[in-house]
Amino acid sequence: MLAPTVDGAAMYPHNIKVYNLCRIKSVGLERWIEEAGQIRRGYFAGKFVVARGQREKGVLSPAGR
Repeated sequence: MLAPTVDGAAMYPHNIKVYNLCRIKSVGLERWIEEAGQIRRGYFAGKFVVARGQREKGVLSPAGR
């Protein structure tokens, strides 16, 4: 699943709410709560790389692993 980022949002539309709901369904609420801070940081600070999703400091996000 590709994690959205603010970077490139005009060119690659996304919806963070839908992403979070899909992530909760995929890993469960408890694990998502643990990941939520990192997902939020990645969303606002990460860079979008086509075909790779969200990247933060050269490391794939939890969703991109």
